[in-house]
Amino acid sequence: YVPGQAMQMNASIDGLFADLSKIPDPKTQETVAALGYGQINGKVTMAGTWNPTDGRMSITEGAYDFADVGRLNMTFDLSGYTPELVMAMAEMNKTMDGQSEEAKGLAMLGLIQQLNFNSMSIRFDYAATQAGQPRDAIIAQSKAIIPFAVAQLKDPEFAAKVTEAASAYMDNPKSLEVKAVPAAPVPFALLIATGSTTPEALIKQLNVTVTANQ
Repeated sequence: YVPGQAMQMNASIDGLFADLSKIPDPKTQETVAALGYGQINGKVTMAGTWNPTDGRMSITEGAYDFADVGRLNMTFDLSGYTPELVMAMAEMNKTMDGQSEEAKGLAMLGLIQQLNFNSMSIRFDYAATQAGQPRDAIIAQSKAIIPFAVAQLKDPEFAAKVTEAASAYMDNPKSLEVKAVPAAPVPFALLIATGSTTPEALIKQLNVTVTANQ
């Protein structure tokens, strides 16, 4: 590590295995079986940087790759995650040992307000090869439900874009990405305030977009 410069972070986990046929809920089991995802294998890779000087942390890759399913990659960029904040969080956990989770959550909420949100992205790239009538039926049901689900966001313009992107993805599944890239860094304190009073306003505050097959 060179003082003043960002530290590089890299990690990988190979040989992940999940038996989704063991999920307790029968309806979920039926959906998993119809999609052909009874068992999945994959790996996790992560990469990013952290500059202790200004607390800028950027996770450029947080990917979950599963064979014949696809790749889910989550990235984010925030600032204010300084060594002082890390030490304060560790000290808080030590001093509040034994207290309720609610009390710890409130204390943590106070600490993270010094963070700034810069950007975030969640992208899924489809790689499955199976196809069949059960899958088609599930897609048709999903396309019918999506407009009602996104209507809860109380933002008709954004809801329409989500419905359009999701429908395009299901018709020709290649990739689906959700991005939040505000025009300027947003303090976590402001995000918390907005989320607790008018959560639907977060969509515009964070400049959230949804795109398919790009």
